[in-house]
Amino acid sequence: VIFLGGALGAGHGLRAVPGAVFRQLLDVPAPPPREPGAQSDAAKKERPESFYDEDKPVPDDAPDEDLLDYWQRRVAVAAGGKGPQPSDAVRRRLLAACEADPKLLTDFVTVLPDDAAGAERVKKLFDAAQGSESLDDDWRRQVREWLQLNSTYYLDELVALARKAKDKEGYVDNEEALTAFARVGREGARNLLQTLASEGQPRTATLATALLYRGAREAKNADEEEKHRARLRAVAEDRSAPALARNTAVETLSLTDWSGRDDWYLSLLEDETLLNPSDGSFNFNPLTTLFDHDPEKWIPVMAKLVESKNRATQQAAATCLVLHTISRPRRDAILPVLRWLTEPEWIDGISSTHRVWFMQKMSALDMPESVPGLIWIVENEEGYRMWAARTLAHYKDPRAIPALKKALAQENYENHRTFIIEGLLASGGVPEAEQIAALEAYAERLSTSEGRDDVGRYRSSDEEPLPLPVSIGRYLASQKDAPESLAQETIARAESLRKTNPATARALLEIAEGWEARQVDLDTLRRIAAGTADAATINVALARAEKMRARVLNELRTLAASGGAAQGVAAILLADEGLTHGALASGDRLAQVSLLACARLAQVSLPVAEVGSLLTSKDATLALAAERYLLAEDSREARRLLLERHRDEAFITGWRENFQSVSTNGNFDAMDKVEEKLRAETLQDGGPREIYALLGQDGQPTFVLRVYADRAEFKHHENPARYRERNIAGAELANFKSFVESSGLAESGPQLGYCHHVCATTQLLTLSRRGGHRVLSQQGAQGPWTALSENFDALGRGEGVRIRYHLEDEIKGLEILLADDALQAKGVWQQGADLRVLIERAQTPEEVVQEQKLYEEVVDGASDDEQDEGAAEAEHAEWQRRLDALARARVSWRAFAGGKLGATAARPETHSAFDPEAFEINDNDMPSQFNEHVTQAITGDSVVLAGYTGDGLWQKSAGRKAVRVSSEGSYANPVVAGARWVVAAKTDTHWGDANYVVRLDLRTGRELRVELPAAEDFAPIAFVASHGKVLLRRAREQYGGGGKQVGPETPEFYLLDAATGRAQIVTGVFTPLQGDCGRLLQPAAGGASEFWAAVPDRAKGQTQVGRYNTKDFTFQTLLTVPHMLFDSAAMWADEPAAKLYVVYESQLLRLPLPNTATQK
Repeated sequence: VIFLGGALGAGHGLRAVPGAVFRQLLDVPAPPPREPGAQSDAAKKERPESFYDEDKPVPDDAPDEDLLDYWQRRVAVAAGGKGPQPSDAVRRRLLAACEADPKLLTDFVTVLPDDAAGAERVKKLFDAAQGSESLDDDWRRQVREWLQLNSTYYLDELVALARKAKDKEGYVDNEEALTAFARVGREGARNLLQTLASEGQPRTATLATALLYRGAREAKNADEEEKHRARLRAVAEDRSAPALARNTAVETLSLTDWSGRDDWYLSLLEDETLLNPSDGSFNFNPLTTLFDHDPEKWIPVMAKLVESKNRATQQAAATCLVLHTISRPRRDAILPVLRWLTEPEWIDGISSTHRVWFMQKMSALDMPESVPGLIWIVENEEGYRMWAARTLAHYKDPRAIPALKKALAQENYENHRTFIIEGLLASGGVPEAEQIAALEAYAERLSTSEGRDDVGRYRSSDEEPLPLPVSIGRYLASQKDAPESLAQETIARAESLRKTNPATARALLEIAEGWEARQVDLDTLRRIAAGTADAATINVALARAEKMRARVLNELRTLAASGGAAQGVAAILLADEGLTHGALASGDRLAQVSLLACARLAQVSLPVAEVGSLLTSKDATLALAAERYLLAEDSREARRLLLERHRDEAFITGWRENFQSVSTNGNFDAMDKVEEKLRAETLQDGGPREIYALLGQDGQPTFVLRVYADRAEFKHHENPARYRERNIAGAELANFKSFVESSGLAESGPQLGYCHHVCATTQLLTLSRRGGHRVLSQQGAQGPWTALSENFDALGRGEGVRIRYHLEDEIKGLEILLADDALQAKGVWQQGADLRVLIERAQTPEEVVQEQKLYEEVVDGASDDEQDEGAAEAEHAEWQRRLDALARARVSWRAFAGGKLGATAARPETHSAFDPEAFEINDNDMPSQFNEHVTQAITGDSVVLAGYTGDGLWQKSAGRKAVRVSSEGSYANPVVAGARWVVAAKTDTHWGDANYVVRLDLRTGRELRVELPAAEDFAPIAFVASHGKVLLRRAREQYGGGGKQVGPETPEFYLLDAATGRAQIVTGVFTPLQGDCGRLLQPAAGGASEFWAAVPDRAKGQTQVGRYNTKDFTFQTLLTVPHMLFDSAAMWADEPAAKLYVVYESQLLRLPLPNTATQK
């Protein structure tokens, strides 16, 4: 092979590559080890999209794998009655597969046999699954619901639901249950259907009539069938009937054969009210049902009717053809309505979304007649041109180039540009030289971290787009495939830039390596052979190995024969067991290192014993490669070999890599540090003989059990500041160790399973001087891992528990006044000998039952069928009020004296006069996110609140309805200034845009805008009494979307005179005034403008406590509390006694406070 000749003739491929390349490759995160017997990704069958063609279902006798794969994809469509339906034979085979693996049942339950025999088999599976840990509650719920609707096992429940069928706008409530009852209840359902058919709810009555009609046809009762058909025809033709009722009638009659049906259907086409009728928020297309049922028959008919002089008929025919094209495009359906591309007003009853879908379907088949129309759209319809451009890419027609170039020059929205570029490139509108230049311009941006971030971020439609060449390069780089000539020229350009601009050259190669092209494969092999391939290039090659074998098999074989490091890489790329074993046993150090490094990433199985023999190699890189391979392989034998090599070093086995699909916080450095600390303990004389630990996602140990020669100590680290400790007795220890051993977790591989949204990442660590093992977990809260956490937690719940704080060693004199899980501290106040604590007690078992009953009574039981939506909303509000009352009943102020809680006490006067209980504020109407400073919004006996988006500002008094005090609009975070003025944030668009601040005169309702520029985060913070003004904060969004931000990078603060509108910029410390702590700041002795405040420092994990001056906004730190974060509301200073009370994570603490008199 000529291209490799020079490189291979020079020697041994990668012999010239420094060891750093393979050390880098060893640092690339390896994927999680496969479970024994699991199929590799490469071994899994890849199917072309045509395999799932709905027009070509797999045969009834297809292999199980094919049958399950096809119907798993099609089941959702089939369950809806659309597309191909599985035959009875297939349904039986699917049920048999579910019996073999019950987990499949929820995938296929909607297409299983719905006869009595099938239901009986499903019921057996359901009964057997009760209490099963492998099948969760969601599985049981879905299967039970199917049984309820498809069998008589829960007939009473089905009847109860069917009886609740009633009209809603656009649908029938409990329609599914009524339809199911008609099917499984047979004659038992007839009376209910007749009753519903004769009642005055038109939608439900029509559904019931339709079900009676179907029943009469099945029973071959001609008289009943004709009677119900007449009623359905009457509904279908009744222009005043609800659209859903008419749709039900038309669909039912369309799907059955009867004399005169076709003529009747054609007569309906003249009814313009049936074109796209709506009912509530639902739209229907009743006239398409019969058409879609037999398109072969009706397409020719509609093709003629689109020329009808009757506008309604013409529109109905065109609509049928267009909608059919969208779902199943075919040439004879498109041609009669192709004019719609250039005559957008020709059809007026279809949404703009359908127009987009229609034009996109022109690329689903060969329809060159559509090209002029698509070009017309590019030239004339800005809102649709990107979709037309994308469709034009299918035809590669040079006629589109001028229109596409003009559109691209006009388009400023980066997302829309992508589609136009796609069409322009496919049409031949960008010569290859320009493409290379565009790729280089894009690579130039990628060559710096700032440029990479800039081209990778989202750009909104009102932002300046990228330069056109960069946009084109960005698109080209994102493609999976590239023409061979483009790939070759890109690689050549990268080579030419290698010396003068190496960063851009590397970025160009990175782009090329993302393409599936033979030239890219050849260049990769060339660099491997020449010794210039870096770790990233080799890793990319491993990921595309299967396709490389298809494109450059002979070249790979030549590379494998070259010896050295290239041999090891090529053996893995070829997936040749003989070559891999040969390289491993060759004694060629470079071949062995490269083989192990690549096998680790590609998950290629190697003889573990042979790899283990390399652990003692004198070559450090080879020994490291063997160790990293065995750690990633993570079998019991691999662990044994590793522990033998690191005997009595407390060496830890077990896979834990910063793999993309697992790591949630970027790295596991924190866990590494904790592991090293615990390892050091076991290696000390007199240290623990065994350690069992559960590490949290942040690396901090949640639970640690240390087993010494003469005792066992347990610590539960509840948070960064606090832990519980307890001595564990022998019997408890034995029980815990027995659980760990019997669960098998301590010897398992990583526990990576499905979970909803964010998965908690935790790790079990078992450790001794002899060695240890880690088990990483990222899964939902279920199964053995939950039991593990519960067993750990139980160790900290017995007698002899001690509460400890890390700051005890740094602040002497810390006192824990209250630490009771059943009585949680939420606030504190003190004056002289009067100390009060806000307490939230735990729910009693009776209250839990009461809350559940309340829920069932008000939400489940009391939702009467005849109740309208207004009554239902009122009922839910009442439920919420009663639920809130139960929660409030558990909260009260209590006296605290002599180290104990005393009787209930009054709310301290210093705390907010705002009583949420009395005001009964509904968060749905007055969302808390728009009312973050409620304490600052009180005026007299009322509070000013921002309503939901667009609802304006409202004033609410206890026991009275809220009154709007502003015009409609979107406001947020009102702050009052005296009895007359309120200041609030406002937006005229949405809160994602920059907003401004207004002041509102409560007496006159007059609203005035504050004369300060808008910003993304601009709002009032507090009324500062020492100035008689409102403090404003103006800044840009902290976590903006990366676009052009509006507002100062560093927040600005202003004092606003609400009466005059004059604003003055101020500087200082403002943290104590931000947020709403439920009370005003505690006044400090010696100054009217001085208050006690806490300033948490999240970066350092500590809180500064001191005196805050609201006159000059200065803060004097008197005490730094380490390890704890709290705000001013969570503390109270007892100046005479030099004590600080702090509520931290539901516990009440007392700390010594420096003598403030000496620090003023």
